[in-house]
Amino acid sequence: MALSPLENPIGHRFTEWEQVGSTNDLAREWIEQGMALHGDILFARHQTAGRGQMGKSWLSEPGQNLAMTLLVENAQLPDAIPFHLSVCCALSGWSALAAHTQGDMWLKWPNDLYWKRRKIGGLLLETQKTWSLVGLGININQTQFDPSLPNPVSLRQITGKEADPKSICWEVVQSLNQHLEQWKTKGFQPLLDTYRARLFGKNETFRMRENGLEKWLKIQGVDEQGALLIEENDHPRRIVSGLEWRIEH
Repeated sequence: MALSPLENPIGHRFTEWEQVGSTNDLAREWIEQGMALHGDILFARHQTAGRGQMGKSWLSEPGQNLAMTLLVENAQLPDAIPFHLSVCCALSGWSALAAHTQGDMWLKWPNDLYWKRRKIGGLLLETQKTWSLVGLGININQTQFDPSLPNPVSLRQITGKEADPKSICWEVVQSLNQHLEQWKTKGFQPLLDTYRARLFGKNETFRMRENGLEKWLKIQGVDEQGALLIEENDHPRRIVSGLEWRIEH
């Protein structure tokens, strides 16, 4: 049961569907039709047209995984920097999953949730003038994946137990409220410090593709604007987007 708006501003209105094309598309329709409320959670048991980073599709077996979108009215956030909202949401997903995996959870730049060296979920942030949409997908019970996916894993594969996707969603929502309150009361720096501490691959070198070129890059960190700090041939650089990782596991 949802708490009062003051106790639980995120998730006070929780709407569930058995099947939709994309919760982000549906949330966008709500905004266009004037139906959106700050803190809306749109949850689907099955997405038929889910999307991930860089336009990639996110395939999911019916009823097996978590697919949700958070609607945020930008004016109600502590600041208007999209990276800050992304960090707040990523940490919320991390916290909810870490409680089940008992460790080995990481945040891979820019918006992936990793267990060890395998992807368990990811976020997709879309910003508009007055609204932001945060899509979150997490592999919960699925054990068979498209062979084209390089390194997927599910919570069931990690723990050996089935979990209810809706229950995990509520755990994410609870964590979202806690991290949003921390952001409001203590500023963004503590969230950034935590994000950096949980950054996947820090001080490791990975094979990556950038602008069509294969190269080896060493991960150094993330700056205050959300750019990835890397080292290439002993020279420091910052990357804003467009990086494809090659991760062996």
